[in-house]
Amino acid sequence: MTTLPAGTAARNGALRRQALFGMTWLGLSQVGLHLIAVATSLTLARLLTPAQFGIAAMATVAVGIVSTVANLGLPTAIVHRETLTETHLDSAFWTLLGWGTVLWVGVALLSPALAAFYQAPAVTGLMTLHAGTLFLAAAAAVPNGLLVRAMDFRRLAWIELGAGLTAAGVSIVLALDGWGSWSLIWGPVAGSLMAAGAAWAWSGWRPRARAEREALRDLLSYGLDLSGFTILNYLRTNVDYLLVGRWLGAEALGVYTKAYELVTLPQSKLVPVVTRVLFPAFSRMQDDPTRLRQAYVKLNAYVALMSVPLLLGLALVAPELVPLLFGGQWTGAILPTQILCAAGLLYANGTTVGVVLFSQGRTRLALRIAVWGLAGITACVAAGSRFGVAGVAWGIVAYATLAFPVVQHLTNRVIGLPMRDLLRGLHPAAVSGALMGAAVLIARWVVTDFAPWLRLLLLVGFGATVYLGALRVAFREHFNEVRGILRDLVRTTPGEPA
Repeated sequence: MTTLPAGTAARNGALRRQALFGMTWLGLSQVGLHLIAVATSLTLARLLTPAQFGIAAMATVAVGIVSTVANLGLPTAIVHRETLTETHLDSAFWTLLGWGTVLWVGVALLSPALAAFYQAPAVTGLMTLHAGTLFLAAAAAVPNGLLVRAMDFRRLAWIELGAGLTAAGVSIVLALDGWGSWSLIWGPVAGSLMAAGAAWAWSGWRPRARAEREALRDLLSYGLDLSGFTILNYLRTNVDYLLVGRWLGAEALGVYTKAYELVTLPQSKLVPVVTRVLFPAFSRMQDDPTRLRQAYVKLNAYVALMSVPLLLGLALVAPELVPLLFGGQWTGAILPTQILCAAGLLYANGTTVGVVLFSQGRTRLALRIAVWGLAGITACVAAGSRFGVAGVAWGIVAYATLAFPVVQHLTNRVIGLPMRDLLRGLHPAAVSGALMGAAVLIARWVVTDFAPWLRLLLLVGFGATVYLGALRVAFREHFNEVRGILRDLVRTTPGEPA
């Protein structure tokens, strides 16, 4: 039986260089994916109607819920486990292959019922097609887990870029050809197929025809709690889509989806770059709590330094940005975008909770948090939905405001971190952001009569100048530290780890 080591990087310098190397590649990947996503979104927003986006979102949310259990948490267990054997990998692969097939067939059989729930017959076919991504994700789960375990983020970055380009190209071509909502589903299916093939080609691993119950139990003891958390967390972050689509209709869901996607860009594109790299790194700090606490405080500080100017700035310039990006038919998304930015500020830092809980093996606590979170957000969204899309957005803000201190307190207790230490790390971003917001609000009075595109450029430029200036003058140590990290990232060439 061959034993696969968990990794032998040195505890300090070498691990930091590996992390910077990973962030460089994933950062480049996310920049590329963001550009692809923006170009695709702008193009499709002009080719398709809000109702067509809404119909596709109905199918996507439903399949997304099921996708949270597509890998049973086994890839993450592969990364987390210190001692891993070939038997573990073989057992995980064959289990996932069968599980992915069951999920695909199951979703196809249940799709007519969901279509009836939404009163949208087209959802049946869209769901059945989109469910093919469940099988592809399950089939590629072990190779992807091995790439993450090895911290081979260069290949992972290329896989993601290739999948993004494939999905974008297929969706746009089909939308131009008049495929409507189907174009929004065929694109992700094609991207998933490309990603699965690349993961198999680059992982270098091939399964053997064997599986052992004991080896599978070793992985599932960690993975099942993680899967439970993942599905509940997905429901928590998508229950608003389900309720808006059911109670307010496809067009309202299309508007809300566009606003939510715009607000969560920092969370969905920037934060995962850091957390994906730091999960294997944090897993190697399980026996060094002091080092882990210091790393977690810095992680939250850096996330805040990125997310505060982006989200606060978005709320301030949404009246100019949304129509310019998506066209006049999307003006209904302006107010929800502004409201959701308040929740986004809390959500961005909330995404760092998982990397601590999972790296420390506290999946059961994460599961409990997800149960209460789902109940809380459902109640808030249901109450707000009586007041339309804007009411749903206010419901999300209310939930985030109530949940953030509780979840953060529970997470801090795991690693023995006082809340004051965490808040002290967020202070520079909060103060600099407040100064930026006040300055931009005053500047709006000056540029009121300018053309929308010119007003947008001036406000963004002025806001960025004020934020960086405040950070440099009032918090020079933090400014220099971030500048040093960015310099190291640039110097860490995308070839081999430094």
